[in-house]
Amino acid sequence: MTRITFPLKEWPSIQARFKEGKTVYTIRVSNELNKYKLGERYITDWNDIIEIISIKKLVGGIKSLKKEYPYFETLDNEMIDELAPYDEMEIISLTKFEI
Repeated sequence: MTRITFPLKEWPSIQARFKEGKTVYTIRVSNELNKYKLGERYITDWNDIIEIISIKKLVGGIKSLKKEYPYFETLDNEMIDELAPYDEMEIISLTKFEI
């Protein structure tokens, strides 16, 4: 199974959202664009199996992200600075897959 990775500092909040049965959103850029497919399952670094439930492609960089990303206000300045150089992005929503 293909692995999907997340920054280490995000692991606790992602795991908590999954534990609460909530959807998780992730932003992908650069070599990760078009890598993940709708309806496919992936394994996390901590061995949860997740399923992609939506992919929204964005063009227009941070301005588009600010309009379209439901949790933009939770991004810290470091994250925004990391994303700022990219014009194209994907907002991917995922859920934990329960067998």
